[in-house]
Amino acid sequence: AGGYGPGTGRITVVEAQNIVDIYNLEDGTQKISSLSQARYFMTAASIGPFAIFAGGTDNALQVFIDNTAFSDVDIWNSRDGSWIRLS
Repeated sequence: AGGYGPGTGRITVVEAQNIVDIYNLEDGTQKISSLSQARYFMTAASIGPFAIFAGGTDNALQVFIDNTAFSDVDIWNSRDGSWIRLS
């Protein structure tokens, strides 16, 4: 989820992504969805039926300068296929 494109061995800045690949282990299906905003350097975790995506930034270089990050959290509920956004 999120992230950045391939580099060349040196610092390469590309646009942040909001794409999420969702794989259903029970039936082997896969689908693509989107986070509420594009992010670099986010943290992700899963707990039960929930996949949690938090933090990150939309400016890959700025985060190293002033340590700013998003406070928004996107939560995927695999039970009903819905997103919850906490701000």
